[in-house]
Amino acid sequence: MGRPTLRFVPAACVVAACTAVIAWWTMGFRAFTTDGHALLAAGSLPRPAPSITLAEPSGTITATDQLRGRYVLLTFMYLGCTDVCRIVEAQLHVALAALDELVPERLVLVSLSFDPKTDSDEALAAHWERHARPRGWIM
Repeated sequence: MGRPTLRFVPAACVVAACTAVIAWWTMGFRAFTTDGHALLAAGSLPRPAPSITLAEPSGTITATDQLRGRYVLLTFMYLGCTDVCRIVEAQLHVALAALDELVPERLVLVSLSFDPKTDSDEALAAHWERHARPRGWIM
């Protein structure tokens, strides 16, 4: 009777080892996706963002500390994007117009360029001039 049950021991060890690896990999079975793992690794949220100094093409300098207590919608953009970025920007214009009573006292939109070589101050200023920069939108 003792002998037949011993043949299942290696299989049970393999199953236990695989379960242990999966438990470790998924932080105790809490993160089965890459996004879930990243959120768990980030720690408790929300937490205050670090202070960033924003320099606008107009020369206006804004520190993100000045925006504390308001909702900040942060977007990343570059002027060389000619397809979906224009659609997103148009939708942001519509959203800000719909939320007009909250802007800029409670809601601010911040667009950060990640292409400093082509998004010069002159290019950004010309873009704002063409697209009628709404109040409460920092680029």
